[in-house]
Amino acid sequence: DPSNQYVFVPVTNSDQIAQYEFDASSGQLTPNQPGSVVTGSNVGPRHLVFHPTLARLYVVNEHADSVTVYDFDPQTGLLDPLETESTLPAGANGSNNTCADIHVTPDGKHVYASNRGHDSIAGFSVDATSGELTPLGHTPTEETPREFEITPDGRHLYAAGQPTNQLAAYTIETDGALTPITTYPVGQAPLWVLAISVPSP
Repeated sequence: DPSNQYVFVPVTNSDQIAQYEFDASSGQLTPNQPGSVVTGSNVGPRHLVFHPTLARLYVVNEHADSVTVYDFDPQTGLLDPLETESTLPAGANGSNNTCADIHVTPDGKHVYASNRGHDSIAGFSVDATSGELTPLGHTPTEETPREFEITPDGRHLYAAGQPTNQLAAYTIETDGALTPITTYPVGQAPLWVLAISVPSP
């Protein structure tokens, strides 16, 4: 967590998020009390991200095609679910879809999650006070977007298509919409995307 005192581990196939106390000096993890948050049957929490300023944690649920917002108590290091939003359009058939990744923009205004099967990036606006989500829509992307990334300046998003060997680039507009820029050929079956800032010479 931002205070470097707690660690959370999504355990996808056990439908829980493990909660630990973290000793930064020794690196030791100790189960918190309780030691996990149970998400419900066949939800499949996969990845998580903290809001940059609010005490909120966002978890993408691989099997449930959704994002859950958790309240994070910085005093106890415990999570409490607040709301869950679907990553798919209303009426969409989720039988062939699984969620993969989730990111929040550096300014905390938008959250994005990737859909494998629907092959899209779901966007959400973030309430500045509650941290809760409002769906913004879905942007088509490369097939099976297992991983994507937001640049450190929050201006661009890059999504990798695992079977297409392509990296799709988007501009993140001020309203959270994603505007396609281009695609780049990359290595076979890209699994991960990392955006870094390189200092000017």
